[in-house]
Amino acid sequence: MIEVNGFSAKQIGRRIREEMSRQNISVQQMANDIFFGTNSIYRLWSGKVYPSLYSAVIIADYLGLSLDY
Repeated sequence: MIEVNGFSAKQIGRRIREEMSRQNISVQQMANDIFFGTNSIYRLWSGKVYPSLYSAVIIADYLGLSLDY
């Protein structure tokens, strides 16, 4: 399994899912708020892709997270 800075795509996706759940944010709501497609968010959730740096910054800011998690 490929990792970036010690994190697999699945771990990153799980962290995004967990935080969205904690904040009661739906995929549709997040997609609308940050102008991403719902499919893009689902692909991140599933660990099929790593977020680009741009996407990671946007998602972290939206969820109130730090990228050095």
